[in-house]
Amino acid sequence: MKRIFIIRHAKSSHGAEYRSDFERPLNARGRSDARKMAGELVKKVGRLDRILVSSAERTRQTAAFFIDAFELDADQIDFTKDLYLPEERDIWKAIQKLDDDSENTAVITHNPAAEDLLQRFRPGTALPTCSIVTLHYDGIAWKDLHPDEVQFVSHIYPGLYD
Repeated sequence: MKRIFIIRHAKSSHGAEYRSDFERPLNARGRSDARKMAGELVKKVGRLDRILVSSAERTRQTAAFFIDAFELDADQIDFTKDLYLPEERDIWKAIQKLDDDSENTAVITHNPAAEDLLQRFRPGTALPTCSIVTLHYDGIAWKDLHPDEVQFVSHIYPGLYD
């Protein structure tokens, strides 16, 4: 069984000092939440085989906490602009490109696509920053993945651990 962890980036800073949305960093709460949630995922999962990350600054910074917690090597990490402000279908397409030997994969991305994906399984459910949605896929090949064949497992977020 393959597991997918959809992670919304942690809380970021807003303001005129950032030239673009793409460059916004995490704020103090975001860094704290990312550290906390990376630790929670390590406890629940034990290992990640691969992590797909939007190349925006706030997702890269969120990913750094998960990369450190899981002690991932550079060849297990893919930064891509395709996951920057994607549509839900773009998340599925990124997952379909995975090597089949990747059993536990995290995708760190943005709303509204991440929340749209959650609402496919839990209509009306909000996706706070640094939430983790766990999904199971019983297929063998990632390229054959279809959202209707995925099972929702859980949705955790920083507020559950305060």
